[in-house]
Amino acid sequence: MMKIYIVSAQYIGSITGGGGIHVVDLSRELAKLGHNVIVLSMGIGKSKKEEIVTLKDPFNPDPKKRKCKVKVFRFWTSDSKRINGPFEGTKLEEINRLEKFGKKVVEFLKKYNEETIVHLHGHFMIPSIAKELRESTKFKIVSSIHTFESISEARKGKNGAGPKLIEFMREKEEQAIKYSDCLIVRSKAVKEQISSMFPESVKSANIAVISSGVSSVFIHHPPFSEKHLELLKQKYKIKGRLIFNLNRIDPSKGIEYSIEALYKVIKELKKIEKKNYKEVSMVVAGMLEEKNQWYLERLQKMVKKLKLEENVSFHIGISEDDKIGLFNLADVFLLSSIIEPFGITIVEALSKDVPVVAAGVEGPKDIMGVKEVKKPYIWANGGAIVYYDDPTQRAEYISKAILNVFAHPEKVKNLVKKGKKRVLSIYAWESLVKRKLEIYKKVLKLSRRE
Repeated sequence: MMKIYIVSAQYIGSITGGGGIHVVDLSRELAKLGHNVIVLSMGIGKSKKEEIVTLKDPFNPDPKKRKCKVKVFRFWTSDSKRINGPFEGTKLEEINRLEKFGKKVVEFLKKYNEETIVHLHGHFMIPSIAKELRESTKFKIVSSIHTFESISEARKGKNGAGPKLIEFMREKEEQAIKYSDCLIVRSKAVKEQISSMFPESVKSANIAVISSGVSSVFIHHPPFSEKHLELLKQKYKIKGRLIFNLNRIDPSKGIEYSIEALYKVIKELKKIEKKNYKEVSMVVAGMLEEKNQWYLERLQKMVKKLKLEENVSFHIGISEDDKIGLFNLADVFLLSSIIEPFGITIVEALSKDVPVVAAGVEGPKDIMGVKEVKKPYIWANGGAIVYYDDPTQRAEYISKAILNVFAHPEKVKNLVKKGKKRVLSIYAWESLVKRKLEIYKKVLKLSRRE
């Protein structure tokens, strides 16, 4: 059995997005297999400095894998007690906080200096500590960059971080590529992007493509009772068909296109169904960082302007049980992101037999097995992928895709069946963890030969 250190600003108590969920799932799967997992995370609020966390998988068919334990050490920065998540504040404040966290982690690891695996997770600051670890310790370094933030920020234009900070991000990302014994990225599309951005560094780098996955906790969760689902409908004010939109409430997620598309869908359904018209609800759920409060307010104003107050509801930080229940209720899962390197929520939706309508960007295309998207959308494994190259037509094309999902239930059912089979064979954590272990073993084996 291996001893594995996992470094992530996000873990239990500080999760703000898919990256944190990914780390929890990875630590659970490794611990279930008997490995000694030690997580080094950021101290937030009243979280404990050191603890043993019990991770549960209560519905796992193997009773021996229903509980496992992970050791957690947390490191505090000067503002840890005042913030709710590691990415709060301006981009500069976030970078300074993560830099302090990274330095504390490096000092901690120097005390142990073992020839075992350190797996670094994050956007750019955490993976970049690969440089100092390589130069000052015997650890073998695997890094997972969940999002190449220099790309994301550049795409945001005037809402992005600005040229100087983007250049700084690129420097840190390149450090992770150059100094990690293996770099893991989420998709082939991301690997192609960084090959064009950092051609020299990528040439000599060991890069593996392994996506995020859907946890066994999620897959094996039993269906909810009708009574429970009725209570959820009341809680989330769901009437008629449900379009579920689950992601961070962030400008990169393009939620405005979802809302505009809903307006067009309702307008068209009134024409088509006339007296038999059924209402459509949209639940927009996810984490909200303080710096994106302006974006939520902008979306709320948009809902009011389009007179969709009875159709759209926003929910910050829903529970895992509610999330699963909403997937059970959903008629369509909608992902309208402008930037999406992966898209774990698509995998979750398909594992629960929910048709997907997704933006034609890198992550969704990978998951649903699509290379090229034509106007207005194309059918794919799991549902529909929308042509996204023309921002002025995104909402229109999304609405067309949703209307056709509603209009062709049998066709969509067959596509979802294919999509589910695909995602459970590729993206279930039981298989993903085996691939990560192969990388760990290979990296350790190579070091011993040297």
